[in-house]
Amino acid sequence: PKVRNEGVVYNQFTAPADGLAQIGIGCDWWFQAFVNGREYASTWESGNGSGAYVPTDNPFLVRVRKGQNLLAVKVRRGGQSWKFSCGDVPFRQPNLPRLTSGPWLANPDAGGMTVRFLSLGEVGSGIELRPKGATEWQTHWDQRNGRILQRRFHEIHLKNLKENALYEYRIVMLNPQRPSEKVYPQKDQIHTFRVPDHNRSEFSFFFTADLQYPPEQQREVLGKLLDAADGGSCDLIVFGGDIGSTFEDMERDMLDRIMAELVKRGGSERPLITVRGNHELRGREAEKFEEFFGTSEGRSYALYRFGNTAFLMLDGWEDKRADSPGADYCKYNLDDLFWQQQTAFLKQAMQSDAWQSAKYRIVLCHGAPYSHYDGCKTMPFKLQELTDPYF
Repeated sequence: PKVRNEGVVYNQFTAPADGLAQIGIGCDWWFQAFVNGREYASTWESGNGSGAYVPTDNPFLVRVRKGQNLLAVKVRRGGQSWKFSCGDVPFRQPNLPRLTSGPWLANPDAGGMTVRFLSLGEVGSGIELRPKGATEWQTHWDQRNGRILQRRFHEIHLKNLKENALYEYRIVMLNPQRPSEKVYPQKDQIHTFRVPDHNRSEFSFFFTADLQYPPEQQREVLGKLLDAADGGSCDLIVFGGDIGSTFEDMERDMLDRIMAELVKRGGSERPLITVRGNHELRGREAEKFEEFFGTSEGRSYALYRFGNTAFLMLDGWEDKRADSPGADYCKYNLDDLFWQQQTAFLKQAMQSDAWQSAKYRIVLCHGAPYSHYDGCKTMPFKLQELTDPYF
């Protein structure tokens, strides 16, 4: 047989009820899969992607009906062989160009902004951006060194934006089955945001912290707070730390509850500053905090210039030292290294023009070293030690 010769294989199977099933296909080198006449998966453009040629190469979901169903697979031969395998596979999240969380904005600064969101599976994604009123879109991919990243969590750091300008953006993804095809998971939905500048003198921000309620109450409480304060109309949102108690599953504990409520009330169009509290350091997935909510450098402390105001975000770290007896949740913390790094950052920030030229200066941190202490905790004392040379 010659390369690119084609054939079709059929399989009739019985389903006990209407629903979804997952199967997988591997082949050398191209295939299209149909169930009951509908196409569900294809490597016609990209190829198999693996030389193993096993079903787990390309898992996908199909809709089945009770009784008889027909699977038809069109196969095109590759250059090495005509290998083909198909079968039931252990469940694996299919890679689909769909939005599961977000988008939300972060890192508001003069001339800059970050857009973050999650896709359903590992998908190449980005945003299309344009100034309000313009007709042409400019694409900004979630990429590294010129390669679009295929992953679930996406962040696009925008720089050199025009200060005080209003921009529009929309989410764009590549279809994993046909990478040449762009998909817009929110269809015609377009979001807007205004870029901070150095001269803006009037703006509002919403602040809350310590939403340590049972899971079923967290989202309800946040929604009521945002409604009561008209938070959806604020220019900036601030979460001041301890938004939950522990983070065993960051997506479930933070994105599916808290961020979903914020996005519903304008979080896709006004930036969020997320301060890390001591409880954000607790739980199996606490290490994902910087990934979802940190700066573009992956830090939990920052200096933002929003209008004529400088916002200094500090990280109070844990309220117990790593060597505290019985505090197992602290054992992964390198206390001294962390404070050395934040001390170096603060020294640089205090000398910056963004801080020196600001008319107003606001420090955001999950601790109050100048108003009250808890004698059993280290957080306020470490913050005071950090900031005393400057304040």
